[in-house]
Amino acid sequence: MRIKTIIYTSFPRFVFFLKTCMTLFLLTFITLALMLLFQGCTDSNVMQISQKQEDGQSILSMHTKSVPVELINNSHLYVFDEDRKFVKEQFNVDKSGDKLSITMTVGEWNLVLISCNTDVSGQLNIPYGGNIDTSPMWETKLIAPANQFLSQTPAELSYAPIFNTEIQQGITTYKDASLNRNVAKIQVILEEYTGFGNIVEGTNPLAFVELLDVPTTLAWSGKYLPTRDAPYQSDKPIREYFNFNNQLKADTVDFIVPAHRGDDSFAVTHSDTTHHKLRLRASMPLNNASYYGKTPIEIPFVPKINRIVQVVLKFRGEPDTDLDVKVTVKDWEDFIGQDITFD
Repeated sequence: MRIKTIIYTSFPRFVFFLKTCMTLFLLTFITLALMLLFQGCTDSNVMQISQKQEDGQSILSMHTKSVPVELINNSHLYVFDEDRKFVKEQFNVDKSGDKLSITMTVGEWNLVLISCNTDVSGQLNIPYGGNIDTSPMWETKLIAPANQFLSQTPAELSYAPIFNTEIQQGITTYKDASLNRNVAKIQVILEEYTGFGNIVEGTNPLAFVELLDVPTTLAWSGKYLPTRDAPYQSDKPIREYFNFNNQLKADTVDFIVPAHRGDDSFAVTHSDTTHHKLRLRASMPLNNASYYGKTPIEIPFVPKINRIVQVVLKFRGEPDTDLDVKVTVKDWEDFIGQDITFD
């Protein structure tokens, strides 16, 4: 009787165990099937995305005209989106002769090409999370280690905006651009000097010229920051020493400073130009001290891109102190033209 009871009570348990195993098997099978299905979908999506990315790219080809080889070699391309937000620096640019080419993604872009006769990319401020108009691109530094004077800006710091550019799949887009210096030159000529202490050939510690109130910062738009008429400026001057030849005639002194790139910089008349003026101070030796005379003086012409402001001085010390100043403006040289093609 006990044996029959054991057999009777074990059968339902066996049935329950069998159902449990079948349920687990079905769940495992369904799980594996879903995993395979999702994996297939994922692979398909990845293939589709990759195909779209490959299909959504075109070749940017830029042909330069009359550009020195060092400007080609040192050129860098920076990409901003249609909202003027920074995206990336475009690497892997093919530089062959006077032609630059790169694969670009289809879309609307604002591009900035920057170059110099030396590689200045390490001195640029990359605007991660920023935009063209408010992010600093260039900041002129003080001369280390004393930090008493502002340094010169590179004379060939050149800039080309390629804004509002739409690159379409399978369509060749032609663009014109011009790579121009984003700096100005202030040229000082000591034409005559009399009534000062002893001057010797070469440089003299008390014979120098300083440029004051120099703007330091350019945005990625090529404009002054924070505003056109009130730019960041250095409280330290740029100082250069007069260099006298064997006839005690002073060489021309050149100052290179950042210049505001207005929207109408190459128009016949300019309205988008700064009103910020620079000052100039000249020193000559007199009684074993610096003699500044009537300087500093305000330079009446503001710095403009690719322009030279020439200041000619006639400086007299004793007995009748006098300073005669003549200021003129001229083009530095013609800008560098470029034809840009997007294939």
